[in-house]
Order: sequence, then C-alpha cells, then structure tokens
Amino acid sequence: GDIWIGSVVLEIGSGSGALTLALVLSVGDTGYVYSVDNNSKNQHRASKTIERFLHIKNMTSRNYEFIKKEAEDIDISKISSNISHIVTDIPEPWDVVKSLKNKKTIKWISYLPNISQVQLLNETLVESGYENIYIKEILEREWKVKGKVVRPEHSMKGHTGFIVFADYLV
Repeated sequence: GDIWIGSVVLEIGSGSGALTLALVLSVGDTGYVYSVDNNSKNQHRASKTIERFLHIKNMTSRNYEFIKKEAEDIDISKISSNISHIVTDIPEPWDVVKSLKNKKTIKWISYLPNISQVQLLNETLVESGYENIYIKEILEREWKVKGKVVRPEHSMKGHTGFIVFADYLV
C-alpha cells in the first residue's frame, strides 16, 4: 500500500487490532494512525493487541489513537490535514467513499473477502474520481518441504481475499 515511515493513516475498522498494529509499526515514530470504529469493544480489543505486542518487544509508541464514530460520519479535515492513506477493513467501504469530502491527494487501500464487494467498490472509486485502481487477490496455500522435495500441497484449503488500491490525485 506504499505506506512509509511518516505516513498518516486513517484506518476504518479497528477489528482485533492486528492490522492497526501493522500500520502503527509501518508508519514509525514520525507517522500516525487514526483508527475509526463504531464499536467500543473492537477498539478495546485492538488497543490490548497493540499494548501486548509493544510490551513484549519492550517498545513504546504514542503514534496512534482510536476514534469511536460511524465510518460514514468521518470528516477527514477534522481528524488531520496530513492524512496520506485511508485503509479500510469493513463490509461496505463504498459508503465511506461516497461520504468523504476529500480534497487532497490520498492513497486508498481496502481489504474485501468477496468479488461482488470489490466490483461495487471499484465502481464507486471510479465515480468518485479515484485513479490508478488495481486489485489483487491474495491466496494462501501450504507447501511441503522434505529433504530435496519441495512442492505445494496437492489439495488447497486456502483463504482468499482481495486488496483494492487506488489514488485520489489533486
């Protein structure tokens, strides 16, 4: 997602905090992560995930905060004027695209589990003026390594997901 040290990320959907943690580590001490979720339990769980990891690694970080709010009610300008990326892990990110009043260059990244969601998001991004849209399907499969024999398992029981990337250019 081209998230660099110093990026300012608006994450929509805190969930368990695994993605939030990855973002916090990716932006480094000079970046910042705002994690929006309408569910206090998700935010509490995400906070604990981050705190546990940082404690185990003897690290401290103050580069994130949680905002309890509906995704469609987000006003980027009231959160930060420096947001460089929006990352979503919610079922209907197209509603957020429609409701945002974005007027600056920004990178969009969404994780979605099914292709019909991807299609809807893609259409909304195009209608909203996003460019450079590309979509990747992520597959997982196990491999067998035994001596000199290295091959994928014959039957794949995997999880698939899609990641949608887009740029809003001003």
